[in-house]
Amino acid sequence: MTAPETAMVFYPAILFKVQDGLYTLTLLDFPEINVSGSTMEECYQLASSALGKALIDVPDDKFPIPSSVDQLELGEQERLLIIQQELYKYRMSSKLMRKNVTIPEYLNSLALRHDINFSQFLTEALMKELL
Repeated sequence: MTAPETAMVFYPAILFKVQDGLYTLTLLDFPEINVSGSTMEECYQLASSALGKALIDVPDDKFPIPSSVDQLELGEQERLLIIQQELYKYRMSSKLMRKNVTIPEYLNSLALRHDINFSQFLTEALMKELL
């Protein structure tokens, strides 16, 4: 099984140094994502996680187009960062949901004889069908 083409996404963000030990970060294409932290690295990690949460249910072909940064003017305390999220891994590590399914008895017997993991099989079938 291969990961979808959009397994990795990249979006520009502005990191602002408020004072020593305090930074804020805003993603240009997701103004609702504002994070703050004591280091640039902490802001980056928080923003990457927030980006994953924002896109987890969005179909791959509906992602916002990343803003161009060619004409972007930054203030003295601002830095441009590119936030990436390995969305495929993020989606696959999200909360697992329990589902009950009904299948014919003979398929159940065959699957058990062949050591089929029903959860894995259903997950892979849904990914093949939907992604």
